Amino acid sequence: MAVPDNAPSRRQVLAALAAVPLAGALASGCSDDGGGGDPPFTVPSPDPARSADKVLNVVAHHDDDLLFISPQLVRDLQSGAHVRSLYFNASDYEDYPKYMKDREEGIRQAYAMAIGADPAGWRPQPYTAAGVQATLWTLGDRLSVLETRIPDGFRKTPPGAKRLWYLYAENMPIQTRPGDTFPEQTVDRTSLVAFLRAVVEEFRPGVVNTLDPVADLHGKPDVEAGFHQDHIAVSRLVMLATERWAGAPNVVYHRDYTIDSEKDNLTKEQAAAKRALFHKYTEHDPDAAKNKAYDPWLKRMYLSDAAWWGDLVIPMPAPVDGWARPVPVIGRTYRVVNRGTGQELVLPAGGAAATRAPGADGPDNRFELRAMRRGWALAAGGAGGTACLEVAEADEKAGGPVKQNTCAVEPYQAMRLHGAADSGYLVVPARTDLALTAGGPGGAVTLQPRGDAAAQRWDFQPVG
Repeated sequence: MAVPDNAPSRRQVLAALAAVPLAGALASGCSDDGGGGDPPFTVPSPDPARSADKVLNVVAHHDDDLLFISPQLVRDLQSGAHVRSLYFNASDYEDYPKYMKDREEGIRQAYAMAIGADPAGWRPQPYTAAGVQATLWTLGDRLSVLETRIPDGFRKTPPGAKRLWYLYAENMPIQTRPGDTFPEQTVDRTSLVAFLRAVVEEFRPGVVNTLDPVADLHGKPDVEAGFHQDHIAVSRLVMLATERWAGAPNVVYHRDYTIDSEKDNLTKEQAAAKRALFHKYTEHDPDAAKNKAYDPWLKRMYLSDAAWWGDLVIPMPAPVDGWARPVPVIGRTYRVVNRGTGQELVLPAGGAAATRAPGADGPDNRFELRAMRRGWALAAGGAGGTACLEVAEADEKAGGPVKQNTCAVEPYQAMRLHGAADSGYLVVPARTDLALTAGGPGGAVTLQPRGDAAAQRWDFQPVG
């Protein structure tokens, strides 16, 4: 199935919003128009029902929790819960190391303000879990922050750069920046998944909050925008670490940049609480302080739930515990067989996609599935294949052909899979609402409007 059992429902979305404190969290006179500077921030009485809870937030950057998990974050900080936030990335893309350290300090200041504590009380100490080193900052006995300082995958990072996306997608080893308590170290997907599990086992949270694993699988993205690759990598690492794991807490996924297109859904009090926390942080992040793009996010919080995921198949590696994932996985080679014709997809060298009767494995009828920003890449020839299915911009129309090009031309090679093993899968180029459609026996594969026709349903049959 495309959506795991722990994907939150719409009812849980409403419950999450209702759980945030309303009147009384802030002094009166605060508006939600973004003007007038920081509203006064007062601390309500702790909620006894949550005083023993532990909440773990796992995000990429120092502000992701403030922008996308808040105001639930505010509620958790003020409820008496023990809150720990794990930040994977170092903001090392400008004025390093000053900007990175300023953002880290901004989080500590904001968290301290939320509970009425003196920020001078934060203390760093070395932390190691499953062989991965981090810095653990603590404030009293119920606030803590973990930092691993993995280089930032800034939006304009060139494809192939050693950043968190390729660690997730290809298990590429990458080197961290030195931390406050640890030297540079090399990490990969396997080690970070083990680290996440070890953190959960040590901290024992009742809930883990993270970001949106399907943010790049929505809309018709242009080359530049719509999501942050680090957010997606982190949320999918959390999925990989927790799915079907007996020791896993409940995982709640939060939408991020895609809430740009949604309506404001926070009350004035909720938005003011969220803004106050964020504004405290921006005293140490001048770029965020002057960026008006953040303003709509301060009036919204949406969960990434089962309805949002729909029938999308998320590009994921094979499970770490050895169980068989019922949908295609990245890094594995498949024959792609059409349900309407019984013929298989082929991509002849230098030619366009077509179908033919199933035959012996060859370089044109085996496809390795890879994670590509905005979807999946289908590489002909299996592992190591260098030619991928591609729909050129000029061909993005009904009847358009599906051709090939050297792999890694984004976003024209990104394909989205919709469906399940029992129904077969639609293969939809990310920039279109069209689906790969088989013609008659031996015919060309073309783009046609999405529907339920068997000619648009494909089975992915593992090879080897």
